[in-house]
Amino acid sequence: MPETVRMEIETCRALGCNLVIKIVRGAYMVEERALATKHGYESPIWESLQETHDSYNGIAKDIISNLKTSNDVLFLASHNEQTVTMV
Repeated sequence: MPETVRMEIETCRALGCNLVIKIVRGAYMVEERALATKHGYESPIWESLQETHDSYNGIAKDIISNLKTSNDVLFLASHNEQTVTMV
């Protein structure tokens, strides 16, 4: 997902449009793993909770570092204390 977010940021910058991204931290972990098993594809869920946190926080930092104009706005909501205090 980090590569996808970077591509979206670059595309929006190139086109001059607003970037809107919703990132979710493992809200459907059990369901996604079950679907992957049922349908025979690789699970899109990280193996550990720490990997999930690292991915989410890395993506959030990447988005924050790309806020460059006065029109850029970020609303970051999280129940995770580390995420809320990392910036």
